[in-house]
Amino acid sequence: MKIKYSSRNKNKLLDIMDKGKHLDDIDCFLELARQIEAELLNLQKRVNDCKNQLNSQMCSLKRDMEEAQWSINDAQQSDKTDTVEYQRKEKNRYNSRLQLLEQDEQALRDGKVKIPQYLSVISEAIRRLEFARKDAELDCNEFRQAIEDAAVCMGNYINTGDSYDSFEGVRHIKPKEG
Repeated sequence: MKIKYSSRNKNKLLDIMDKGKHLDDIDCFLELARQIEAELLNLQKRVNDCKNQLNSQMCSLKRDMEEAQWSINDAQQSDKTDTVEYQRKEKNRYNSRLQLLEQDEQALRDGKVKIPQYLSVISEAIRRLEFARKDAELDCNEFRQAIEDAAVCMGNYINTGDSYDSFEGVRHIKPKEG
């Protein structure tokens, strides 16, 4: 029985381990998880900015509605019907815009509540991936020694010869009896 053995294969495997290529899958997922975390943090900031802008617009509309109501009250006291009608329309228009902004604010509020939950999940995924990577690196030291030992064994086996009758190098192996 002839076994083809090349220490070059051992060296390729050790080279992969030395360069960390065996961790590429974990590194890829870790990078992706960190990108997702960064996007979520960016989204959280954008939601906060949008909420602040909405609050500012809502405050402005509320002031405009109050001013329109004062104008209505003034116009009613001085019996200016055309002005009252115009101010009521303006107030209704402001109120409609305010309701739309309040709906937007509610949607932002609902989404904002979910972001910390997603951040918690992705942080846990990152933690676990980092642990898996460290664990894999530690395991590689054991595998490295096993690869070296296997290479020595294979080298010894190849050196024993090409036939079943030659067992000088490995004395504990006995030929199979016919």
